Amino acid sequence: MNRSWLLGAANGFYVGVGFGLKRLLGASDEAFDLRFIPTIRLVNIGFAF
Repeated sequence: MNRSWLLGAANGFYVGVGFGLKRLLGASDEAFDLRFIPTIRLVNIGFAF
């Protein structure tokens, strides 16, 4: 789940937040107990042009 916004009078300022799950491929069940690893993108900011 990700959300992004363009802010400002000319929509030139970018803000994004998100959360997701990554699936592990190629790892044996004995080596690792989790099948999915949570990932978090706290805040990304930047300029859009």
